[in-house]
Amino acid sequence: MDKKLKRFISYLFFTTILLIIIFLGLRYQSILYTISKENYDLFPYLRFKAIFPLFLGVFIAIPHIFKAIFKTGEWYINWIRLVVLSFPFLYASVVPVLYLTGIINMSFPFLSYIMGGYFGNEASTTFETINGIIAGYVVFTSIDKKVQRKDKLVLNE
Repeated sequence: MDKKLKRFISYLFFTTILLIIIFLGLRYQSILYTISKENYDLFPYLRFKAIFPLFLGVFIAIPHIFKAIFKTGEWYINWIRLVVLSFPFLYASVVPVLYLTGIINMSFPFLSYIMGGYFGNEASTTFETINGIIAGYVVFTSIDKKVQRKDKLVLNE
């Protein structure tokens, strides 16, 4: 089979699986929201709402992980990228859930912005979702392999 056709089919398969995961995840989130309104227990809904975007980010990073698996070299973690990029986005996606569920009862920096005080209440869920997807993606793309050449060690970025 032609190399371009294989890539096309793999991208089509990946996109189809991603769309199915998004559809099923949002459907399940809707069911959790309905249940939470009936029994006044918001924790399962809020937990899923925080974890699902992280899972989507990890899923989007799967092609990077597969490429890294088939490279030759030693595994490494890009700590600078991990700390500087993923921690702020992880913070912005998880702190609202911890605050709303009462697990942590203290004031966090930028909490009013994250909770929708700056963007408006409707935008806060989109903000959390975007942050979760970016955090999940950056965490898994911070893991890679060092490729060794004859004359020097080169990092694949």
